[in-house]
Amino acid sequence: MVADLRAASAEWAATPVRARTAALTAFLDDFVAGGQATAAAVAAATGKPPPAAMDEVVLTASTGRHIAAHAGGWLAEEARGGVLATGRRCVVRRVPLGVVGVIGPYNFPLSLTLPVALAAVTAGNGVLLKVSEATAGVGAAMEAALASCGGGVFARLVRVVYGAAAVGRALTSTVDHVVFVGSVGVGRAVASAAAARGVGCTLELGGKDPAIVLGGGGAAGMAAAARGIAHGAYYNAGQLCIGIERCFVLAPTFDAFVAALVAHVEKHVTAGWVPPGGAAPPGGSYTYGPAIVRGQLDHVAAVVGEAVAAGATVLTGGRPSACGRFYEPTVVTFPSLAAASGTRLMEEETFGPVLPVVPVPDVDAAVAAANGTPFGLNASVWTPDLRAGEAVARRLYAGGVLVNETMLTGVVPSLPFGGVGASGMGRVGGKEGFLSLTTPQVVIVGHGPSAVEWRSGTSLAARWGMVRALFGRRWSGVAVVREAVAAAVAAAW
Repeated sequence: MVADLRAASAEWAATPVRARTAALTAFLDDFVAGGQATAAAVAAATGKPPPAAMDEVVLTASTGRHIAAHAGGWLAEEARGGVLATGRRCVVRRVPLGVVGVIGPYNFPLSLTLPVALAAVTAGNGVLLKVSEATAGVGAAMEAALASCGGGVFARLVRVVYGAAAVGRALTSTVDHVVFVGSVGVGRAVASAAAARGVGCTLELGGKDPAIVLGGGGAAGMAAAARGIAHGAYYNAGQLCIGIERCFVLAPTFDAFVAALVAHVEKHVTAGWVPPGGAAPPGGSYTYGPAIVRGQLDHVAAVVGEAVAAGATVLTGGRPSACGRFYEPTVVTFPSLAAASGTRLMEEETFGPVLPVVPVPDVDAAVAAANGTPFGLNASVWTPDLRAGEAVARRLYAGGVLVNETMLTGVVPSLPFGGVGASGMGRVGGKEGFLSLTTPQVVIVGHGPSAVEWRSGTSLAARWGMVRALFGRRWSGVAVVREAVAAAVAAAW
């Protein structure tokens, strides 16, 4: 399979970029037209509410359209040079890597895999894409789209494979670059395997994203912060790396914020699932679906239980739902940073619908606590004072920081997405992520001897004169460079 992809991608890489972006546009035209069927496949595989499943189609389409609009500019050759290259034409071009391996997660099985594959193909690569064994139905939907959308041009360039860890290891051992989205432990194993072969990797790993509530704005300000933070904490049942998993609130506003948060969660955040062909739950709508992987329920229950044993209080939720594979939307408070310290709920990725809230004495303590884990994916600050919020946000250790927003770093297609520390390396999305699927190649074409060629017969004195003329104190701009080149030519020849 990889040999076939190499042959196909070598031919595809020779295709003009304009033709590649045209193929992507044609693919997206058909993909969007069939978006309802694709969203239904996502909902069936994950249990997500239909609107949340459609979000994955939206993210895939918006990223693809951005790539189609900008790839030509990103891949344009760039002329460079300098006085040491006088008489030669120097160009930097971006060339594809070959075959890119994409190992996708179960929480966003479409939108965290197919856009990366489309970027890699548009850059001139072939793609070997492994879907999570927990959401194989989405892989089948992607295969169907690749075969039918845009005349099936991408079907020979993107191959979808299925299976568990052994398939991922086999993929990592054969491709020219790996993009992995998943857990920290597996990501480190992928990085080690890639490094052993001398190939690159992009890792989008876990997060323990903090939110800091500075207060202000009265009751309306508290309600707005509670609404935004709840969205970041409970979207997709908390099964997202950029979900809010810790909340630090300045002590004077702690009680008011917690009251607003609990009121919002109890009124607006609900769990449920509509099986394919089934009836809607009582009330007609729900915020999030089930735990996609059954074992995640046990993990969430365990970390909440440990937190309670350490002195935390469950204000709402705190147990699995009676209606199926769900954990109730949960708010947990700790009396202090000292009580919260060392608990798994505050230091390890929970990946569930649980939000711990902790009072802090001041901004410095909030920043220190927010930066107090090895993770660094997203972080947010909530306050009506935008200047103060941005000042605090810029002190946070994360790949993306937000003020009065959550999750946008992962959904705006022009932005590079990724983390620092244990949250990964490299970026997906934006110009930066796209170019990481290529490598720069330098092309130098000579038209004759360079004016500053370092000839073996040039004396030390002549070379020293050239250095002073070219790079000494008099160097200040184009005119001086021209004088320096003339002086160097006279000295060298």
